[in-house]
Amino acid sequence: MSRVNRVVFIQGYYVSLRETKEKTMIRAKFRCMSITYNADQPTEVRFLPVAPKCSSYPEGCEENKAFWDASPSGEMKAGIPKGANVPFIVGDFYYIDMEPSDEGWKLWAVTQYEHNINISMGLGWDSDRDGFFHAELDLGITNKAVWPTFTGKSGSKWAVTITPAS
Repeated sequence: MSRVNRVVFIQGYYVSLRETKEKTMIRAKFRCMSITYNADQPTEVRFLPVAPKCSSYPEGCEENKAFWDASPSGEMKAGIPKGANVPFIVGDFYYIDMEPSDEGWKLWAVTQYEHNINISMGLGWDSDRDGFFHAELDLGITNKAVWPTFTGKSGSKWAVTITPAS
């Protein structure tokens, strides 16, 4: 089996083609906005897409602008089991990598409009996979080059990895 290890940057997303099946890895960039510690419930973490560099957000960067242009709307919420280590820091940036898989997060909905496609995926409340008690990711994608990766794939499973953006 020949392997294709080619990474291409397309308008804010890194598209990585691997194996002969050409699995595609989609990358978004989010910022941790809040961590809420609850007495008897999971710790809740909230992420939003990065903002571009502008007058109201001067600490932005060109990379953030590229990600913003490709996915300007969305939100990720995750519940981490009570007492577990919270590996996120409010204000820090994180890459969210999504890749088709045989298990993991379920792609609940794909809604296509003229100028964007909205996806919703997540883990159920009864699971403790990937260190989360539950997790939901909603993302509005304007980069039409990656739409085929999600179109017609509602119900499919995805490996979702969150890593610090350095």
